[in-house]
Amino acid sequence: DEIGKRYNLIKTNNGKIRHFVNGERRTVTNFDYILKDGKLTFGDKHSFISKGENVDYAGRMRLSPDGKSIKMWDNGSGHYKPKATDIEAQETVRQAFKDQFGINLPPFTEFTP
Repeated sequence: DEIGKRYNLIKTNNGKIRHFVNGERRTVTNFDYILKDGKLTFGDKHSFISKGENVDYAGRMRLSPDGKSIKMWDNGSGHYKPKATDIEAQETVRQAFKDQFGINLPPFTEFTP
């Protein structure tokens, strides 16, 4: 059993976001993210993605069915429990995603367990 996975997200020439694990394309549409030092990393299981280190923010994202946008993103992380009121961190996530993929994130959704 695997503990977690890291995803390599890329934006293709046709504008779709695709993710790969060990070079193999995956079709998962829900994934975790962490923000550390202004950089986003994606995968499955926040503490695995971060290698157990502290992060600036964490949550989940959902890819749209056509793969061209993010449908939802939030602060859902049971390990890190980021605050939904941390607007500065959310703006850093938003800007880092736009810088990396050229895509604007939709409005933030607060995670409620």
